[in-house]
Amino acid sequence: MYTNKDITVFTFVNGKCKRTEIKKVFWTESIDRVTTDKGIKHHTTATVYVPLSSRPDKFSLNVGDIVIKGIVREV
Repeated sequence: MYTNKDITVFTFVNGKCKRTEIKKVFWTESIDRVTTDKGIKHHTTATVYVPLSSRPDKFSLNVGDIVIKGIVREV
């Protein structure tokens, strides 16, 4: 698999935030633009594939978790 980015995932469990760095993932994004009578609207979609070889042990994503392109050291 072609890997082009590193990501940072913020997982929330029991009111606490855990930061996880994952290196060598495939990140692709698209931006849709729609012109309406009120102006231009943008909709950005990102798709991220994490190879098994890059996945940390016992890692999973849940609704409400935040995925950021790049390595973020501090919030």
